[in-house]
Amino acid sequence: MVGERLKAVEASPILKNGPEHHARVLERGGESLVRTAAQQSQNESRDFQRVAREMTGQIASARERRTQNRWLGVSGLTGFAAGILAILFLPAMLPGPVAPRVASVIMAEPPWQAGMSLMKFDSLASWDRVAAADQLIQANRAVVAACQEAAGKTGKDQKCSITVAASEQQPTP
Repeated sequence: MVGERLKAVEASPILKNGPEHHARVLERGGESLVRTAAQQSQNESRDFQRVAREMTGQIASARERRTQNRWLGVSGLTGFAAGILAILFLPAMLPGPVAPRVASVIMAEPPWQAGMSLMKFDSLASWDRVAAADQLIQANRAVVAACQEAAGKTGKDQKCSITVAASEQQPTP
């Protein structure tokens, strides 16, 4: 039994190959280990550089977006100001009844009501005279209509008698 074991030990590749062989195997294994570590380090370095470039690109893109947003805001405010100026001054330059129509739209009133509001705003005393004259005509509508018809038929001015209500009976405008 000891003989068999001794033969097995003698047949072992460790004993067949000398120390130089084992030194070369260890040296090759170390070189392979160092080469693998160096390749891995290079790969990691390339990955790091790639990520750094991507981050630089994203930061630049974010700066561009911020600049674009700033320009967009400036453009929006400029357009808003230009729109207000156009609403204020353009209707007076356009032909036809554009200005009164724009005024009624801005005031959110029918054109007739907007006109009355503007007259009252501009001169309250003049507005009171217009309102009083309108009340006088409305109170004497039939007489004034007959007088106008007679003037139209004869082609001459007509004198008409109207009734003026006492001041306490006149409604205020």
